[in-house]
Amino acid sequence: MDTRSFYGFWDSDKKVSSIQLTQIHLWAKSLLFFHKNANVFLYTKNYIIPKGLINIDNLTIVYLDNFEELF
Repeated sequence: MDTRSFYGFWDSDKKVSSIQLTQIHLWAKSLLFFHKNANVFLYTKNYIIPKGLINIDNLTIVYLDNFEELF
């Protein structure tokens, strides 16, 4: 089976709210539901989504201090 990768980006000037956290969970879980072998990557900053706040199999949170590194 083909392994797919999906990428997301979450930026803000403050920590995610509980509603935003629910949105992120739904986004990742829906991708993984329809693409069982997928790898999902979410790019953010540590103060926005602290380490350990989201634990979903096949979701990797990549922490960057400078988003320009992506480009």
